[in-house]
Amino acid sequence: MFSRFVPYSKRKKEFYKIAVARSDITASLNACNLLISRVKGMGDPLYMPLLNALIICYSRPFSDNRPIGALPGRWGKFSERQFQQLHNTILELRNKVIAHSDLDVRKVFIVPDGAPIGGIGEKSIGLSLAVTFNAIPLDRFPTIGELCLGLGSRLSHEVDRQLGELFGDKDLSPKEFELKF
Repeated sequence: MFSRFVPYSKRKKEFYKIAVARSDITASLNACNLLISRVKGMGDPLYMPLLNALIICYSRPFSDNRPIGALPGRWGKFSERQFQQLHNTILELRNKVIAHSDLDVRKVFIVPDGAPIGGIGEKSIGLSLAVTFNAIPLDRFPTIGELCLGLGSRLSHEVDRQLGELFGDKDLSPKEFELKF
């Protein structure tokens, strides 16, 4: 709840963070649902783009967005251990694999002619290379969807509350306007 001693412009900045975060988590949930419904295996051409979209959208509220900053830490806390671990994994994937290519995670292997290829049961034809990528198994995406739904619900309640506090008692014209602070 906002205190009447918090300047109105600061309250609007906090509201902005929550509103944008809800939009990002909704986008992450949509990518997750699309991945669940359309992707049949980790080699599917839609797997990587949808995984990237999901992780980027989910992580955005928890990163240092300029000039407003990240959501307060309480939004990244979950009472259920599996959701806390999944949240942490998603943020780590964003920081080490999706938004960056950290050496400790993205490794390059030279594959000589005739060498077995990464446990897939085939052999290399000619000299080639393989680049590792930490991925999320398909059976984890329903739980990611639940994580997004829970966080999205928490954010929605806060958006509605703050929207009412900031603008509920104002005499507004029937025309949309940009939130300014």
